[in-house]
Amino acid sequence: MNNVANNIDVIVIGAGLSGLETALTLEENGLRVLVLEGRQRIGGRLYSLFDLPGAPEAGGNNVSTAYGRIIAASKKYQVELVNWAPRYTAYPDPQELFIGGEHITAKDCVNHWHNPFSGAERTLLP
Repeated sequence: MNNVANNIDVIVIGAGLSGLETALTLEENGLRVLVLEGRQRIGGRLYSLFDLPGAPEAGGNNVSTAYGRIIAASKKYQVELVNWAPRYTAYPDPQELFIGGEHITAKDCVNHWHNPFSGAERTLLP
């Protein structure tokens, strides 16, 4: 096994928002992480067209209330999120969790035994 492989604890596949947040969280907890991305760029489904006026988004550009860890990361790294919730009041966005075949409500997730996190991390929805 080469030297790089000997120094890695976790390999994260994909450098989209979830992969990057996972890598940061693991590193903050002391693990050595390698992120592998199959494309020539990071960002996953977010894809800004910087060569067009206004740099429009061609990929997914919504972070709903279900993305608790992404919202927390945006605050931590001071990335502005624009609240478009008033546009979506006709379509509520409740998060449903199914872990190990068990239905867990968002409010019950904080104290549920399936929640693997500790401290303030327990309050963030996946």
